[in-house]
Amino acid sequence: MIEHKLQKNSQLFFISLQIVALSLVLYLFSPLLSHIITALILAIATNSINIVTQKRLHFFGSFSRRVTTSFLLSIALFAFIFTPFAYLVSYLFDFLAQIDKNEITNYIQKSYIYIKDTAKEYAFLKPYFESVKSSIDSTAVGKDIAQVAFDKSLSFLKGIGNISYDIAIILFFYFLLNIYGKSIFFYINRRVPLLKENKRLIYSRFFATVASTFFAAIFNIFTQGVAFFLLIIYIDSSLDALSLALLAGFLSIVPFVGNTIVFIPVAVYEIFEQNYIEAIIVVLYSLVVMGFLIDSVLRAFFINFISRVFNYKYRLHELLLIVSIASGIMVFGFWGVIYGPALLALSLAIFDMEKQKLTNKMK
Repeated sequence: MIEHKLQKNSQLFFISLQIVALSLVLYLFSPLLSHIITALILAIATNSINIVTQKRLHFFGSFSRRVTTSFLLSIALFAFIFTPFAYLVSYLFDFLAQIDKNEITNYIQKSYIYIKDTAKEYAFLKPYFESVKSSIDSTAVGKDIAQVAFDKSLSFLKGIGNISYDIAIILFFYFLLNIYGKSIFFYINRRVPLLKENKRLIYSRFFATVASTFFAAIFNIFTQGVAFFLLIIYIDSSLDALSLALLAGFLSIVPFVGNTIVFIPVAVYEIFEQNYIEAIIVVLYSLVVMGFLIDSVLRAFFINFISRVFNYKYRLHELLLIVSIASGIMVFGFWGVIYGPALLALSLAIFDMEKQKLTNKMK
């Protein structure tokens, strides 16, 4: 009896010791925790490619195969995601440094005058315009909007200004996790007190959601960026096609807003330059080709293709996916594109696990 009690106390003490040790480790790595989590999410998202690549490199030894695959994946991630993103951020910094707020104010005032003139031509718009006209000072409004837009943009860019440091840390942990991730996973898996089927349910849903969301985001960034690049080259060679294409590509993964932040200003600019046909082309092309054909039709085909190739058997409902991405971006920033759906998929898997338990008890 005494021996049993001592054994039980020993187990409780050991568990408490583990919790304290884990808390101390988390506190120690707290400055790098967001980088480690981002690297982990990226390692999970690219795990299928990691496995396929290692099979192709069967002529290497086990450790050499893991290191080579991890190195290749890190280079690909740096070249195709981090480098364009870093270039875009540095370009926006330079753009804001050179911007003339008075010029923006003039554009806004021109817009006000254009709307006023349009209201005069169309009688049904005149009452609505007159109702707000008396309370609006176009000069003041122009200055306020220009100042707010400038301050918000600068504040956002300052928040990601140390992007080179962040990229280096994320890539370092991503490289290590691709090498040792399997061993870490098996170590943690053995210590999770759940049945095998419950673990399988959680892992399969979590991994499939993270990977499919990641590949869908990459598809959107690349295809919409290329599509917008070709559009800008066609309509106006004086514009910076590469920077606008990168901006349109990265913004395309943001739900509800997307690349409207890019194509609407471009269309307005073409109107001010009296290129009305080009403005119409920009709007129609962005809505039909980029908004419908690429974002809705081709992306769905691509996700189905990826799911078949890598055998992903679970997908979040499209509405839940959109809401989770939007919420993830608001909470976590850029990487919320993956964090949001991953957390939601994990939560739903836990709820379904509990549902299965209740169903089994009823039987």
